[in-house]
Amino acid sequence: MDYQRNIEGFYQRPDYEEITGICDGGLPGIRFKQEVYAARHTQVIPAQMADTVWKLAEKELRYPQEACLYLHIPFCNLRCTYCGFYKDKAEENVIAEYSRRLIREISLWQEQGVFRKRSVKAVFFGGGTPSVLSPSQITQILKEINNKASLADDCEVTFESSIFDMDEEKFEACLKGGVNRFSFGIQTFDTNLRRSIGRPDTQETILKKLELFAHSNARIIIDLIYGLPKQTLQQLLHDLQIALRIGVSGLDLYKLQILPGSALGKSIAGKREGYGFTTVQLANMFVRAAQFLQEKGSSRLSCCHWAMTSTEESRYNTMVKRGADIIACGCGCGGGLGPYKFMKLPGIMPYMQAIDQNRVPVMAFHKQSEAYRLLDALNGQADRGILDFKKLEMVHPIPLERLLEPVLEKWIRQGLLVKRDQLYDMTQEGAFWYRNLARVLLIMTESALFGEMTDEEKADGSKGMAMAQMKNMK
Repeated sequence: MDYQRNIEGFYQRPDYEEITGICDGGLPGIRFKQEVYAARHTQVIPAQMADTVWKLAEKELRYPQEACLYLHIPFCNLRCTYCGFYKDKAEENVIAEYSRRLIREISLWQEQGVFRKRSVKAVFFGGGTPSVLSPSQITQILKEINNKASLADDCEVTFESSIFDMDEEKFEACLKGGVNRFSFGIQTFDTNLRRSIGRPDTQETILKKLELFAHSNARIIIDLIYGLPKQTLQQLLHDLQIALRIGVSGLDLYKLQILPGSALGKSIAGKREGYGFTTVQLANMFVRAAQFLQEKGSSRLSCCHWAMTSTEESRYNTMVKRGADIIACGCGCGGGLGPYKFMKLPGIMPYMQAIDQNRVPVMAFHKQSEAYRLLDALNGQADRGILDFKKLEMVHPIPLERLLEPVLEKWIRQGLLVKRDQLYDMTQEGAFWYRNLARVLLIMTESALFGEMTDEEKADGSKGMAMAQMKNMK
């Protein structure tokens, strides 16, 4: 295959410079044309063929494989102004019914044989807010997982939670059931900022809880957001100082995403609320925060996650980003087995009805192209912020480093990458732009493999967007 000829079409695009980043007046002024990425050469498979897909996925397993188990809890007691995720009001009777079906779904996956050749290295409770579950529901779900899911001896079991909903009884139920890692969406410790985004807890309240939970043997991870309305750099750095003082094991730092359907997005669009941050200001906030964490001895495990202890791996997120199998339980979530990616039915009632009919409630399948392992590996490296083209060539025999050289050299000149031996490391500035860099790398790799997109592909490009979202699933 003539990879060089294929990729020439990308270099000749009239918007090549905009897509790969224009740097006006120094690094802070860099800007990227927003180019959406959806995997090409995928095959749509009807949901009715689920049984066939499970058998094909099992047949394609040539040796035992590591996998993740994801459990989606689509309920929340809070209404954060920035949130646009799918979730329902936390009503006790509905949660109880949903929990029973979730337990049943774990058995359905076992009956399909997906745990037979897979060792589950990471379990993740996500949502919504899993802490809306009662202690008894947490205990029952964890018991079923331990009985049915072929967990590895060193399995990382993460329970994502709002600090608002978590109490000592629920925390103890998690620990007894095998949870060894908690992820709390703090967003900010500042009481006034918290209340402005719909978080009622004061700084004093959440610090008392975190300090109590930190005395357990479990790892405590927190999420912080930068770019909140009216947030200052000093407030962000103060949040980081608090996190280090209370002894968290890890920390995620996310840029505020203003989703059009969120309360905040609607308020800004309707000019009822202003948003004063420029991209340059946001980049400076992130870089300063990243430098602070580095100065304090934290290790950057990915472009937005830092470890404060040697035991923190962020294993689930790392495995998902590099394309590991995801056995996804619950409604409205996505997973994948080998080349087969799937989305689950989005509604709670349709989901429960499907479980009552003894079938895994899949809405749609996509079979990825033959290059999916290369693309997954590349995406995982971009998320980590370290590009190793020698390893990529071991996955697929394509000279990517040579093919991408003009763009890699451009990013080095712009201060986004640094080449060390055979590796390309993203700088702190590059880590801020890592999603853009990852999209460009994936688009260019597919251009080298398949040539430029045809008009038919462009017209049909939207079909893969739902599956593309799974790359960002936490």
